[in-house]
Amino acid sequence: MIHSYFRRVRDKLKEISPLIKSENVTLDVVSADMGILKGRIVLLDGSILDFREIVSAAEHDYRFHWMDEANKLIIRWDTAPHHRQLSNFPFHKHTGKEVYNSEELDFIGALEYIKKDLIIRLHNKFV
Repeated sequence: MIHSYFRRVRDKLKEISPLIKSENVTLDVVSADMGILKGRIVLLDGSILDFREIVSAAEHDYRFHWMDEANKLIIRWDTAPHHRQLSNFPFHKHTGKEVYNSEELDFIGALEYIKKDLIIRLHNKFV
């Protein structure tokens, strides 16, 4: 399970590599069914993704924190055990000071969202 997921993570990182300035990604296999993914990615526009994800058959805990070059939050998805009023607790996202319900997300999904958003941002910058 973990080896397969980490293989898909490496494939996604390779896919978006043209959008990455630098990366420091650690994939730790704790056991056959548990892994920890953490690190930092600096993207072409200077924005930064700090992240940590714990994946196992019994647990999925994460924090994907994307901020602009001035360290201002763009969006953060996490599973911190607050905001119990949200219907999909503990899965939620922050945009600025707002907190919203969110579907469960993995690192690959966060990268896909950021890829699409970043392509639009870069396109608008140069048009």
